[in-house]
Amino acid sequence: MAIHSRIIRKFDQDHCGFGVNTATSWLYLRQIPLLCQVNPALAGKPYGATTRNDWWMIPTPGLVQGKYLLPRTSILTLDPEVEMRGFSSMGSRHGFCLLVAMAMTPGYAATLRIPASDSRLLWEARTLGPDSGSRDVGWSASRVKLRFAGTGVRARIEPGRTWWNLTLDNRPPVALRPSRSDTLVLATGLTEGTHELTLAKRTELFVGSARVHEWIIEGANPRLLPPPSQPALRIEFVGNSITCGYGVHAPDPGEGFQDSTEDAEATAYARAARALGAEFRVACYSGYGVFRDLRAEPNTLPGIYDLADPNQPGNWDHAKWHPHIVVANLGTNDYARGIPDSVAFSKAYADFLTHLVQVHPGVSIALVHGPMMADGFPPDSAGNPQPSATSLRNRITRLAQSMAPKLGVTIDTILLTPQTQQVGWGGDYHPNLEQSRINGLEMEAGLRRAFPKVIESAVSTTLRHLPTDHRWSWAGSGPWQLTICDLRGRTIARLSGNGIGSLQSIPIPAGVHFMHIDQDGRRQSFRFLSGGNQFLSPNGGTSDRL
Repeated sequence: MAIHSRIIRKFDQDHCGFGVNTATSWLYLRQIPLLCQVNPALAGKPYGATTRNDWWMIPTPGLVQGKYLLPRTSILTLDPEVEMRGFSSMGSRHGFCLLVAMAMTPGYAATLRIPASDSRLLWEARTLGPDSGSRDVGWSASRVKLRFAGTGVRARIEPGRTWWNLTLDNRPPVALRPSRSDTLVLATGLTEGTHELTLAKRTELFVGSARVHEWIIEGANPRLLPPPSQPALRIEFVGNSITCGYGVHAPDPGEGFQDSTEDAEATAYARAARALGAEFRVACYSGYGVFRDLRAEPNTLPGIYDLADPNQPGNWDHAKWHPHIVVANLGTNDYARGIPDSVAFSKAYADFLTHLVQVHPGVSIALVHGPMMADGFPPDSAGNPQPSATSLRNRITRLAQSMAPKLGVTIDTILLTPQTQQVGWGGDYHPNLEQSRINGLEMEAGLRRAFPKVIESAVSTTLRHLPTDHRWSWAGSGPWQLTICDLRGRTIARLSGNGIGSLQSIPIPAGVHFMHIDQDGRRQSFRFLSGGNQFLSPNGGTSDRL
């Protein structure tokens, strides 16, 4: 029997008898009246008890024992976070509420509650802590990652309009719609063992922020493990609705904005970041520009860039996270009401670039000419076509050339292929999935071209370079599993063995990959660079080529 010490101390402090008969696996509760919530499928009804709204009440005062009959093999564990509260209506200072949260019997999982502020959770996001346990996130693509041992996991998140992407154990992401309940079921029925989970915010700021309270892990022995390793390369994407993934899943351009069709992780920018093996964050807002918004009003992305969550007060401390590269796709909305004044537009953009270098010293910057720009649209007030795309392209090119030496950093431009009728459009004529795929390849190539040394230097800090015929051994007498994934999370090979092994004879394609080694209840994760001629395999183990 495992009874949490806090519960025992609580009973001792209130002079309440508490005993366990290990021979019969009966749990004895003395000093009645007492309310107790249990699982009826796992426990016999207490002696002399009555039922009231799923609570069992033992009304007999004194030392008469209430017996909760459990299977002899069971282990009863009381939730350490349970609150013991007096019930004045019971007429006794010894009336308490006892929540039997876990009973580890076949077919029933124990639970472990983890506050959202726990340091073992990896937040790749700007967060605000409204209290000691919760976390607020507002920006698109805000992510939290966790590693856990168990068979299921839930998250307590305040109901709202936020859509999420759930990625579990390198499987393809699944979209989770908002729930009226404050508990979001993320996974159930998993095999016992170590799992990795990522929950990413699909929708943007005007859809709403999200408040995450806690995580609830289930299993025979649920545990929160140290967080997964972080990518070395860090990129921040700053932009508008294109960066937010507005309408990317919409089937046709006639569909207006829908929460369900927005996805900041399906954009060209997110695709490029994953291809580079980078951690990425997003600061975007639909309709905003660098000088003015699409209605020619003074709502700009630079005006909210420093906020932790623009839906509430509070600045973000940029010192907590510095990107190696900032990619800015701004200007599309500035041109929505015609070509803006050259001096005013250029000054606003130059001021923002200066601020970026101030808060992120040494950062490299890419100025993007996005896919929604085209000459001839919008027309001027007289209905004449205007060279909008040419104007923006020329202005950001001049900004890059003039501001780079002034700020002492590398600034370059990346031109993305405009949308076409052949490729089609997403909602409200925004990029669809195919356009995002095309532009994602261009973005990856553009970043590699513009900042090769930055990317190589950042990645090399954690890469493991494995030369040909290199053998890497590790000690341990128990079973182990090694999983190799590409940068998109797809499994290339899964290797397993028992005892000490070395690596040889499995071909790995050229490029950067992730490797996870699970052994003795621990996971080691890192990235390595394969030249295409390395061979990895366990000596004496079995391999499963996928």
